[in-house]
Amino acid sequence: MVQLTGSIDTVGVGTDMSLGTYPYHEQNPWGEPAYKQVGEEYKKYVTGDVRSPMRALAHFNSYSEIWNMIDALGSRGYDDKQIAALLGGNFLRVFKQVWR
Repeated sequence: MVQLTGSIDTVGVGTDMSLGTYPYHEQNPWGEPAYKQVGEEYKKYVTGDVRSPMRALAHFNSYSEIWNMIDALGSRGYDDKQIAALLGGNFLRVFKQVWR
């Protein structure tokens, strides 16, 4: 994403992880997806079960695995300041600008 947007300042990683704290609910309480074909392809890789490890990316489906991403970013040349920006600093900067 940084390469596509051209700047580290335009990218932030939001994990949307809950460590299994989502209450159980039906897999799709809102009915069929608007684009069923996309939904069918998605189901091959990710489950709708909110408590399943397949709900997220392999090797990045719990908070403890964020260290894997930090290590991978470091090995790709990102420094600590850039990694901090990706992991929340950019969000905080934008929120501060918007909510002033």
